[in-house]
Amino acid sequence: MPTIQEKIEGTVSKFQSGLEDGKSKIQVAQEISKHKKTSKEASEEKAMLLFRLGEVAYRKLRDGEIPTTDFEVFIEKIIKKDKEIFDNQKAIESLSNSQKPESLCSNCGAKVLQHDKFCGSCGTKVEVEKETDPLTLTECHSCSTQITISSTYCPSCGTRQRPLREGGLD
Repeated sequence: MPTIQEKIEGTVSKFQSGLEDGKSKIQVAQEISKHKKTSKEASEEKAMLLFRLGEVAYRKLRDGEIPTTDFEVFIEKIIKKDKEIFDNQKAIESLSNSQKPESLCSNCGAKVLQHDKFCGSCGTKVEVEKETDPLTLTECHSCSTQITISSTYCPSCGTRQRPLREGGLD
């Protein structure tokens, strides 16, 4: 029959073995957690690098530096989305501007209405922002947005515009 001492030693031994097992499992779990964290960070960095690569490739495609045959479907969809975003931003700008108060006279600071030619307080000629002359506009060759002839890039889709030849013709 085992003595009390032997029973206690056996119990302590089992307890120590259980602690070692638990400690080992915790270490393994910590290592797994560490690898998962490292893997997640690497995946996030990879996603950011792919995103940046995509931006660079898109700019080069848009500027004609890379042949577009394999990417035309994507480029067309992106240009449509660029135009949609641009049109919405212009609408927001227009709505925001419609909420602005009347202009102020540059001489006396009095309010002047949109169609006034002269200030009602001091008689100073009201300077009206000139609208772009339609003769100086052209269409973006990519998204058909009206842009100024001197534009190097389309403000809607960002596509580099073809340089004008002498005589003003594309």
